[in-house]
Amino acid sequence: MNLPEAATFETPDSLLKLMDSKPADFIRLAALQSIASYKHNVGLFYKEASRYESTLADSTIKQLDILHNEIDKLNITSPATPSVTKSLRIVLERFKLIINMFSCSRF
Repeated sequence: MNLPEAATFETPDSLLKLMDSKPADFIRLAALQSIASYKHNVGLFYKEASRYESTLADSTIKQLDILHNEIDKLNITSPATPSVTKSLRIVLERFKLIINMFSCSRF
């Protein structure tokens, strides 16, 4: 992520210090530019966080799919095996649904 240099920002404190030495128009322009830069950076951070969120959700869903496949490969000879594996599959599908819902939401 390419962020502008920190020196391009004026903080409220630095603007207050400049008030005695710079004209009001300079202070106004510097404040507006700093606000625009901060808003731009917040947007960049939000996009980056969304990418991490999507990557985490995709990775988790892939792991659940692998676990689902492993359950299907189990060769346990027990009368209870079909109901247990079915229950596990249902739980895995619910987890996938929850993860998908979470990854689609933005908070």
